[in-house]
Amino acid sequence: MSHQTLEGWATKINDLADHTYVDCPSKTDKKERYFNCWGGHHGPDKRKICSGKGVWKIANCYRKPAFGKKDTAGIGVYGVNGVCHQSANCFLYSTNPTATLNLHVRGYIASIAAYGVYGTAFVWSWLPFIYNPCHSKYTVTEESLGSKLHSMYADIVNQQEPANLNQILVSETAIVTQHHVPEIVPTAFEGLHHDFLNEKNGVIQSGVKGEKLAQSINDLSKTFQKKLSESMPGEHYLKLTGMQPGETINIVDPKIAAETAKHI
Repeated sequence: MSHQTLEGWATKINDLADHTYVDCPSKTDKKERYFNCWGGHHGPDKRKICSGKGVWKIANCYRKPAFGKKDTAGIGVYGVNGVCHQSANCFLYSTNPTATLNLHVRGYIASIAAYGVYGTAFVWSWLPFIYNPCHSKYTVTEESLGSKLHSMYADIVNQQEPANLNQILVSETAIVTQHHVPEIVPTAFEGLHHDFLNEKNGVIQSGVKGEKLAQSINDLSKTFQKKLSESMPGEHYLKLTGMQPGETINIVDPKIAAETAKHI
């Protein structure tokens, strides 16, 4: 099976976190070329974030249109299981996984704190039921996992005791943080992270949907981001988030949340 370059891109959206999507530049048909990740592939301040050799046929196999949106990657419900950042990383997962988004995406660490790198359904449903069938259909010789994240997921699958989702998200965020900003000690904000996740889970379990869901999660996330800023030196927060100390960003688009809620 031949490999193609898959690229993660970002565009700016006013007071929201950057929108991200995936591009396979070797494809000439735009419907095949772009994985739009709940949105599109146009916008201001377009910039390439990462790239890696992947298998387009595998990623194309799990575009999974849902809730009236194209290219969701099958991550689940928007704003509950993830946003465009998680969908983009899932499409990039066929790079085994040498390519993921990084801290040059505005709002990225905040969305990882809320949903993980690949979404909250990754370990239990996305990997076995979305990715693996497509991977088996288009068999490819594994080159290298080369990833601390992948090793962590393998450990979770192999352990006998059921894994705790909040702890997975905390561990993912810690791994991403130390990879990009090794001088930060993630245990310093682990408690804040657990508190945020518990509150976020309470909002989701309350059954609120659409714009109210987006507003509630954004408010909680911005509170967490502010406390995160207060827990570390300003230069560390700037490296980690791309924002000045005390600055925060919304991570859930209320418009998309409202549109997808109509289909639930």
